[in-house]
Amino acid sequence: MRVLVAVAGGQSHLFPLVPLAWAFRVSGHDVRLAGTMRSAEAMAHTGLSTVTVGSGLKMTRAEREELLSTAYGQPPWPPAWPVHPQRLTSGQNRYLAGFGRYSVAVADAMASDLVAFTKHWRPDLIVHDTLALGARIAATLTGVPCVRYTHGTQDVFRVEDYAPAEHAALFHRFGLRTPTTPPSCVDTMPPSMFIGAERPCVDMRWIVHNGPGTAPPLSAKRPRVCVTWAAAGNPYRRAVEAAATAGADVLTLTAADQVPLHLVLPYCDAVVHHGGEGTGMTAAAMGVPQLVITREPLDDQFGGRLARTGAAIHLTDSRDTAAAVEKLLSDPGYQEAAVRLREDIERQPTPLDVVPRLLG
Repeated sequence: MRVLVAVAGGQSHLFPLVPLAWAFRVSGHDVRLAGTMRSAEAMAHTGLSTVTVGSGLKMTRAEREELLSTAYGQPPWPPAWPVHPQRLTSGQNRYLAGFGRYSVAVADAMASDLVAFTKHWRPDLIVHDTLALGARIAATLTGVPCVRYTHGTQDVFRVEDYAPAEHAALFHRFGLRTPTTPPSCVDTMPPSMFIGAERPCVDMRWIVHNGPGTAPPLSAKRPRVCVTWAAAGNPYRRAVEAAATAGADVLTLTAADQVPLHLVLPYCDAVVHHGGEGTGMTAAAMGVPQLVITREPLDDQFGGRLARTGAAIHLTDSRDTAAAVEKLLSDPGYQEAAVRLREDIERQPTPLDVVPRLLG
């Protein structure tokens, strides 16, 4: 059978889907990875066959800058806001509406090429990430089953809720009515991190994939704290200083290092990051305690999920960074909770287990 896996955005959207794509491939199915030029190099490194789709975003520079300027520096949002949207202020709803318009613009840039490729290649199944909404349009036009891969966000953000007019217009452009039912989905969020009342998705284990790389020469002679490249700067410098003060080695990974996290974290006692799901779930799957310092609402809710498991400390203000680093290194409860979280992830079905369900 043929499976089209569509990804919008860069490698942070691509990497979580690669283990499932390979599960289809090693099960004997023909797989194509579809993504934009932004992810072309990373797609090529997966070893899977790829196709590049998409054009430039139909969004003005001013609109993009406004969205970015409002994303950071916001005060903490209400607890569990994804399942209690009535707690949001008018300003917070405006931010989500802006993010919804951005999501539609990303989907719109890919939709025509995805439709054309789907009609040409005729896949038996389409799997797409949350931003690649054009894949659902292609699936609807061709009658191909479609599954959304959410990697933990299916209960957090739905474009149709926050940008309904733009979402409807995108489907209308292809002569389609706005979908009234949510798509089928597969979700890698373990039960201990789920905040919704329902689990409408197919559960799947998070399998670590951070791309290729060479393992650095590390040993475990004394405590080590990893500060990821996305967090390498203010306010994360306080974490570096605090770890050094506590007598720990500090490993700061920058974008230029290109060292996959799974080659580093086995030698680390803690990791400091910005709340990205790829980094957080990689650390969770490897049983490493985390300090999550978030500055953006969607990262904020993910940091809160990790903290509720006891395997992480979540901060929205860097003033308490030094105390948080010291606590992670000195309190064995965080390591014990990190092991429990890892075991929770390992109890989930593997991608190979899930393949027959998705194709059935």
